[in-house]
Amino acid sequence: YTAISYQWGADLKPFEIQTPEGPLFVTASLNFALRHIRDSTIKILVWVDAICINQLDDYERKIQVRRMKDIYRSAENVFAYIGEESDRSSEALETLAQIRTAALQPTLGHRTLRRFLKLLSRGWFRRAWVTQELVLAK
Repeated sequence: YTAISYQWGADLKPFEIQTPEGPLFVTASLNFALRHIRDSTIKILVWVDAICINQLDDYERKIQVRRMKDIYRSAENVFAYIGEESDRSSEALETLAQIRTAALQPTLGHRTLRRFLKLLSRGWFRRAWVTQELVLAK
């Protein structure tokens, strides 16, 4: 399965998604995350906390929160939806790809550093669960 890491966002669930079991209502953030991961040519099994954990059952939530490290560790993939782009911050991702392939990286300019700061200021990076969800991913 693919686990999805995302910022929960507002509690309102205005978006309806269709599943074989019937419609589900999800938050805007989860709706965008699911749309980004979706590929209509491939069927994948997805694990996402808001759907797979009964959020109205305190006991179940408590049990599942303790299992989160195992859930993310066991996932075949973890898709991190870090939010919509603002102020060209996604250009920082391109720079990360360049850094990864370059043996030596020249000093980064102020514009590039500002883009990194904008990227890292997205709400997803402020979540407490980010480290667990990504560090434990394969």
